[in-house]
Amino acid sequence: MSARIIPQVDLATALARVADAPVIACLVGSAGATLVWQDEPNLLSEIPAASSAPTGQENDAQLGLTWGTVPAGATLVQYDYEWPARAAIVLPAPAVVRWNAQGRCEVVGETTAAAALSERIATPAALLSPARLQSPLRSVWDEAGHQQRIARIHAWIAAGDCYQVNLAVPFHGRLAPQAHADIATFLTVLQASPAPYAGFFRVPGRASVISASPECFLASRGEQLVSVPIKGTRARIPGSEQKVRAELLAAGKDAAELAMIVDLVRNDLGRVARAGSVRVADPALLLDLSYVHHRAARIVAHRDQPFTACVRAAFPAGSITGAPKIRAMQIIAELEGAPRGPAYGGFGWQHGDAAGDLAVAIRTATVAGQDLCLHAGGGIVWDSDPAAEWQEVLAKTAGFSRALLGTA
Repeated sequence: MSARIIPQVDLATALARVADAPVIACLVGSAGATLVWQDEPNLLSEIPAASSAPTGQENDAQLGLTWGTVPAGATLVQYDYEWPARAAIVLPAPAVVRWNAQGRCEVVGETTAAAALSERIATPAALLSPARLQSPLRSVWDEAGHQQRIARIHAWIAAGDCYQVNLAVPFHGRLAPQAHADIATFLTVLQASPAPYAGFFRVPGRASVISASPECFLASRGEQLVSVPIKGTRARIPGSEQKVRAELLAAGKDAAELAMIVDLVRNDLGRVARAGSVRVADPALLLDLSYVHHRAARIVAHRDQPFTACVRAAFPAGSITGAPKIRAMQIIAELEGAPRGPAYGGFGWQHGDAAGDLAVAIRTATVAGQDLCLHAGGGIVWDSDPAAEWQEVLAKTAGFSRALLGTA
């Protein structure tokens, strides 16, 4: 293994220098960033075992709030919502390029692989121009269509079929022509709307995946297992942050919505955790982004099975399905009418069964050529107000929209 410090190379510069690589994966969070790529595609079909746990493990109190340090030898992975029926993108990383919170860049990993990465990102290349939409994003259905779907969910709730359904709206837009529009879009969104679980995945034959997610699906270090489901959103109002945060914490509807999902996640984790170890460490966590406030809960457990088994037991995340989960997923398929694909799946890194960080793919778009698709939605319960739910959908698209229209 080797480590090389690369001076004066930031993430935007590095991405520009590898922009023509057919396979790229990048994770960016509050504590730093990680970049891997392949000039010759060599995707694996399964997560390899790790020989040892990564060093420099994070404080348990911070686990689940942003990406941890990605170790060399980890695997970067992206799961579609339909996984395992649809294969995951699995990218081995014998060497990785990493930036810490202070922006210091280093290449770590196997000596040969690290040398190749170091040489590539030292090659000069022009920076990419900001991505721009040619027109505002368009929703597949309008507010009236959203209200009709909510009315159907209310009927199912009244019949006792379900308690909560996460309904998502696809939005479409067309990007202005430019080279490497997918990476340019990722960098543009990242600059305007930083997120603790941002990510980018590009592989041949699929649309590129761009996410500015704030939500941890599963994180693990050793036996420790953490999930941080989000339920409850308010648009951020400059100068009124404390008032809006207090309103969100006091909102009964959002508290009930979160409580349902907390119970669902506790049940999912209970299937793979040591008996009696599942607990809610923080039932009223507030997460602040540049354009919204979120209410969340932090659930912890001691896993009794491999991390890959934990992923299967809890996937897809309860916060983007509903309760009960299987029935909610059936209703989602009927109301949305099309596969979600990368949206509301998961992505991140895994180090065999020694450690891993996976995010829920909310605030996630796909880019194929100039075509962009973004999903936004929310949990519908009996107390949901249809007009307010539509405003929440629009609030969740605001970060992408402002960034790509140049109004951020």
